[in-house]
Amino acid sequence: MDTRNGEAGVRLMTREAPSCEADMVELSLLLPDWQLSQLEMAARGQGLTVGQMVRRLIRAFLHEPA
Repeated sequence: MDTRNGEAGVRLMTREAPSCEADMVELSLLLPDWQLSQLEMAARGQGLTVGQMVRRLIRAFLHEPA
């Protein structure tokens, strides 16, 4: 299933997943090469994958007071 959010221009790709991941979606993220390199280095420095780092960044952003 492909769900589009026209306002933000975000495309969410959903897929069949095991029950433990039923509430998960896949996001495509377009970054310039230099930002990806910096993100990879930052994640590696913390012993994380890029995916783990991005999930932590999103979680932290969403929990910040407005």
